[in-house]
Order: sequence, then C-alpha cells, then structure tokens
Amino acid sequence: MKILRAGKHVLQEKPAASSIKEAAAALSFYRSLSINGVCAPIWAIAENYRFEPALLEAAKLVKELGDLMNIQVTAEAPMNSLNPYFSSEWRRNFNGGFTLDVGVHFIAGLRLVSNCEVSSVAAITHHVDPSLPPPDNVSALFQCENGCPGVFTLSMSSTSRKDQKEQWRQSVSQKTVNMVTQYHTIL
Repeated sequence: MKILRAGKHVLQEKPAASSIKEAAAALSFYRSLSINGVCAPIWAIAENYRFEPALLEAAKLVKELGDLMNIQVTAEAPMNSLNPYFSSEWRRNFNGGFTLDVGVHFIAGLRLVSNCEVSSVAAITHHVDPSLPPPDNVSALFQCENGCPGVFTLSMSSTSRKDQKEQWRQSVSQKTVNMVTQYHTIL
C-alpha cells in the first residue's frame, strides 16, 4: 500500500491478502486513492489466464455470436506429490489452499470470456484427499452482472488423471462455444 500511496503502479503476486478483512481494507484504501477525479495508480494481481490464447479466442467468439445465455466451467486439476507446487508452504497454510490458488485462474478466465463480473455465488465444498488442505473440491452456481447464470466445478483431488483438464462451454444466442484445454504435468 505504501507503493500505491506513492503513486506507483503495482503488479502483485497472489494471494492479495491473508483474509477477507485484510482484502476489504486494502480495496477500500485503493478506492480512496481515486477521490476528487484523480486517477489511482494501477494495482493488478499477476494473473495469467487473461492472456491465454484459447480464452481470448473464446471471449472474441462469445462477443461476436450474441447474448451470453449460460456458462459451464469444469476443471480437474490434480494436486499430488508429483506437482512442483505440492509442497508450497503458503498454499498449504493459506485458508482455501490449492483450491483458492487454482480457482482464481478460472474466475479470471470466466470474467474474460463473459466480459462481465460475477455478481453472486452459492457453493458447496468437499474435502476428499487428506494430503491436501481443505477444501479440495468445489461446486458453485453463479450469476454474472448481466444476468447470465453459470456452473463452476473444480476438483483438486481427482486421481483419474495426471494432468490438468478444463472444459468451458458458453451458450450464446446464436451458437455454443466449447473449449477443452489440457495442461501436462511434468513428471
């Protein structure tokens, strides 16, 4: 916050804060920098999904094909001892663990593809793998600010695969945009 107060742009690694209370205070402080028509410096979280070519193309197609009617995102992102992030201390000790760490990427992708913010969420979490901090599975219903509903599921405890697989489906008024991506884990 000292750097922002000095008028410098900040690109911050995640997590942006250690609690909701801390995040709310930081966001409130940041918003206070834009008072009286003075533009605040840029404060951004280092998030790579907004630059993923497949998501950029999906966002372009969704925009060209009409009104977004619904979104479905399903991700299997197995986390085990073969993954280099498995022993990462902050991910193990941070509330939300790997699910939060990986989940922010999908939410960033969702915001990109839908071209709007998520306005409400109802979710159920489950803890399956004792070697992972809870939760390791999440299923959520959400609604975007434009009224578009969606479903998001994420499994960190999936043992059916050794690599990450994502399925994105966006129904728009003229077509359906489907995207399947797969990232190979280096073993």
